[in-house]
Amino acid sequence: RRDCLSGRSDRGSERRLGYARAGAVVLAGCVWRPVGLVVHRGSLGWIEAPARLSRRATRPMGYRTMHQTLLEMGSLRFHAYPTMLALAFITGTLLAVREANLGKRPVYVTPKLGLCAFLGGLLGARAFHILQYKGVEYLWQAPLVWMGGLVFYGGLIGGFLGYALYMGYNKLPFWLTGDYCAPYVALGQAITRVGCFLNGCCWGKVAEGVPWAIAFPPHSYPFGQQVMEGLIEPSAQRSLPVHPTQIY
Repeated sequence: RRDCLSGRSDRGSERRLGYARAGAVVLAGCVWRPVGLVVHRGSLGWIEAPARLSRRATRPMGYRTMHQTLLEMGSLRFHAYPTMLALAFITGTLLAVREANLGKRPVYVTPKLGLCAFLGGLLGARAFHILQYKGVEYLWQAPLVWMGGLVFYGGLIGGFLGYALYMGYNKLPFWLTGDYCAPYVALGQAITRVGCFLNGCCWGKVAEGVPWAIAFPPHSYPFGQQVMEGLIEPSAQRSLPVHPTQIY
């Protein structure tokens, strides 16, 4: 079992190599595309979410993604959603590998397991979005993840397939390793949903009078949707407050 049962020193080198690859994915993911926002307590009793605008529209409705850079290092910018996605990947992978290696019935996996599941999840999430909103004739765009459009259900399916391929190739115990990894898949999903919240997508129904509801600025996704539905005027200063379903 070339990367799992070849001895302690080999497992250590494989693990370091896996960490390096994981770090490269994290860095690429953090600068993937400009998305994000900052939230604060507004003067009307619910939470208001101001934001700067991105350079170009990214949704068919004509409203642009909110743009809040979490960290700038020269020309390098770390944006909210891909940063949370990368953080979910690296945190879940490292904790799952540690749990599997130190469990009562240890399974000697490396971070390559997380990398396979992560890449499979990205492709699956993108493919599911294309099938749901565009059609099978556009499925060739699935590898173009930087174009945006990811669906959780596809990510779950794709991640499972990536995990299954890794486990089958290395002939490791499928269900035992899955037991070790499952809690950290849930943790990764929770971190990613914070990224959805910062991005302003996946919002809930209108919730006026709810103390923890969120209002979004013009040119945001919820604002654009409410204009299209005739709930607010295009000249409104903010959207109607909605449930923050991303973090429920």
